[in-house]
Amino acid sequence: MPGRNDAKEMRHSRMRLKNWFRSVPFKLRFLFRRRQADLDLNEELLDHLDRKTQAYIAAGLGPQQARRQALIDLRGFEQTKENCRDARRAHFVDASIQDMRFALRMLSKSPGFTTVAILTLALGIGANTAIFSAVYGLLLKPLPYPHSSQLLDIMTEKTSGSAGSQLGLIMPVSTGTAHDIETESQVFEAFSNFESGQSFTLTGQSVPEILNVASVDGRFFSFAGVPPLLGRAIVPADTTAGNSDVVVLSYHVWKALLGGDPHWIGRRITLNSKLYTVIGVMPPKFDMEVNPDNGIWVPRIPAPGEATKRDSSFVGLLARLRPGVSQAAVQAELKTLSNRLAAAYPKTDAGWTLQARGLEDLMHSQIDEGLFLLLGASGLVLLIACVNVSGLLLARGWDRHKEVAIRTALGAARFRIVCQFLSESLLLSLAGGAFGLLLAPWVTAGLRVFAQPYTSSSRLDDMTLNLPVLGFALGVTLLAGIFLGLVPALQVSARHIGAALKESLSGSVGGFSARRPRKLRGTLVVVEVALAVILVIGATLFARSFAKITSVKLGFRTDHILTLAVNFSKAVCDPDNQKSTTQCALAVTDLLARVKSLPGVQNAAVTSGLPGRGARVGMDLRIEGHKEKIGFGAGSAVFQRIISAGFFEATGMRILEGRSFTPNDVSGSQLVAIVNESFAKTFLSGQPLGKRISEEDDKSGQPQWMVIVGEVNDSHDWDVTGKSFPEFYTSFLQDVEDSPLPDLIVRTAADPMSMAAAVKQQVWAVDRDAPVTAIATLDQVISDEVAQPRFQALLLGSFGALGLILALVGIYGVISYNVTQRTREIGLRLALGAQPETVLRMVIREGMFIAVMGIILGIGGTLAFSRVLNSLLFEIKPYDPATFVAVSIAIAAVALAACYIPARRVMKVDPMVALRYE
Repeated sequence: MPGRNDAKEMRHSRMRLKNWFRSVPFKLRFLFRRRQADLDLNEELLDHLDRKTQAYIAAGLGPQQARRQALIDLRGFEQTKENCRDARRAHFVDASIQDMRFALRMLSKSPGFTTVAILTLALGIGANTAIFSAVYGLLLKPLPYPHSSQLLDIMTEKTSGSAGSQLGLIMPVSTGTAHDIETESQVFEAFSNFESGQSFTLTGQSVPEILNVASVDGRFFSFAGVPPLLGRAIVPADTTAGNSDVVVLSYHVWKALLGGDPHWIGRRITLNSKLYTVIGVMPPKFDMEVNPDNGIWVPRIPAPGEATKRDSSFVGLLARLRPGVSQAAVQAELKTLSNRLAAAYPKTDAGWTLQARGLEDLMHSQIDEGLFLLLGASGLVLLIACVNVSGLLLARGWDRHKEVAIRTALGAARFRIVCQFLSESLLLSLAGGAFGLLLAPWVTAGLRVFAQPYTSSSRLDDMTLNLPVLGFALGVTLLAGIFLGLVPALQVSARHIGAALKESLSGSVGGFSARRPRKLRGTLVVVEVALAVILVIGATLFARSFAKITSVKLGFRTDHILTLAVNFSKAVCDPDNQKSTTQCALAVTDLLARVKSLPGVQNAAVTSGLPGRGARVGMDLRIEGHKEKIGFGAGSAVFQRIISAGFFEATGMRILEGRSFTPNDVSGSQLVAIVNESFAKTFLSGQPLGKRISEEDDKSGQPQWMVIVGEVNDSHDWDVTGKSFPEFYTSFLQDVEDSPLPDLIVRTAADPMSMAAAVKQQVWAVDRDAPVTAIATLDQVISDEVAQPRFQALLLGSFGALGLILALVGIYGVISYNVTQRTREIGLRLALGAQPETVLRMVIREGMFIAVMGIILGIGGTLAFSRVLNSLLFEIKPYDPATFVAVSIAIAAVALAACYIPARRVMKVDPMVALRYE
């Protein structure tokens, strides 16, 4: 019959399922059928107990006696069940789930404690997660090139001359030196050379755009090992005459300027008034030797006889290490090669040493110290938070002595009690980590602002909460949970059962428990205060350093000045055509006249370098009457800036002696120069007027003398935190060929940015193909210069304040807890005649002892880290006595206030109420 067959089939199905389940390992079955396993265990033990009971009855014992003896043999029914569960090992999962549920119930009963603990941990974990996202994205994440750790940039460093050594002058190599390295080196397997820092003007689009260009050889892209996103890369055939009018675009240029149209491959664009064929587009993260926001690559065509030239260093040389070669072997080989080249070519190579640095190190050099400092500071904040919460858990755990005593008496092992307390701390840390992840994006946004002046936008995009960062956050959360819960768990679970039960039954907390928690919590608070002292002293040092930076006298005015870079097209100013200098001078003169005529413009001038942004031009000079030249070749630093008349007036610099440039200082007139105070004092004994200097010789080999007609004050527009170097100024109209692409400075009566559009229109009226870039007020430029120390001071100040608040909460908590625990003792003292003021001093003395010990320990810790701080501070020592004394007094004063509040309650204690206190 169908019904009977269906039932039979169902029985067979159940039998097959049962047989399959029996074939599964026991632990897996237990995980999925814990309740059934417990029922089976209970039935098995009951059966064993019944058999034992029957055996004793058969031996002549009564039923009750037989049952009792069977239970004794079984060593407790429930305890035996627990032992059997532990023997299964898979019971750990079930026990953990039970512990978590119990921990959740316990924490929900104390919402105030739970909220404070979670918020405290959220601040520490969130700050660490955010800063690690910056550390990982900017420093730890490998560059987007295969085996990027093997890629090196070879440069040459000045080693002779005291001033040269102080400057750490590093230059590219000459083409002759590059050729020698490639032919003689045994530690490298591949090379590529390039020239970077060039600029091309893209025209034919909506507005002219300036692009950052790297001229590369045919091996460059195969050396990098990254294929193009579209099209092909530059190959050796493209670096020959007649085949070099090709270009490879960065992803951003292709996307932002050309609309991301894939059909641009094979089409032509106009760069510097010349047509180039687009042959490829690189992936978004590829930025080798260019700015990815506006970078392109073109072929580099070697000049005839270039491989033997050594009189100029302009070639960048990239090298890939052979597998297994160490950095020490690389430096040893380059040192040997440097010595041979210095002996063979003393005029050009003596005093220079070849150096190799990894591409990753070069990208990270400007921000690694600052970021690791912030990571260390955020780590201290998290450590303070953990110590704080650990103290709270210790106090809370000691208040649960009855529970622990009863559980221990009922047979709970110490490991189970420790697991229970660790479950609570892990729940707190996980909740804190979850809230910290909500806080992390806000801190990350601030870090992007900090890092923006020092890295490309593609690297900034890596500062996200990606998988490695989330893994770090999870690891920090778990470690924090274990750290803050382990000490309280071990201390509470180690108590003597008899003493604990005696206290439980008496309903009091006696001397056995009074000292140990006080000492342990006091130790934790000492550590907490010490860490806070380190943070506060560090934050104060950075705040004072930043205050000194902002108080530096720049030597020029920054208010109401608009700065912008004007890049005239080759049709107007061609640096390769000397006949273009007259036309370029006329264009600049016309532009200045147009800008000055604008309503609201007070003055305008051009310069070869914008304050705070321009690249320094180091020169070798001859001074009339001096046998030796001065400058980098002689081991000293001399810089040149080319300016137009009105520059000093526009920037507010002072003419100390002589005169400024005038419109009459043009090509064909007497060459003139103006020097700064440092130049006059260093080389001209403070009497510069009328002296003659020369930066180059004429065709007959005679010096082209420039007469010094003025002296101006020193300025810090190159580097706000750096010292002033000897500098001389030449007239733009007399030196057009050395500065064909000027930068414009405009002094306005109103808001400078409101004049930007009108000034750009005047630029395009003179040259419609001239890109206008770097538009900013001089105030903003200088503000960007101090962005790093400002952000460090701000963030460290925030960390210091947070650490101090947490430490004070810890002091308040330990004193308040101790007062509560010693209520009976205090009541007894008062009942026996002690004065409230005496007890008040006793309580304050106890708290201040903790604070002073923490301050002393913190000062020692700060001194230990003084070397790390030394390179990051400006005009202040990391062991500045005034800072140490001021911070110590301030923390002691605030700690005194934190002690006074709970101590004040002592004076209001009623002795009779205190003696009845439980």
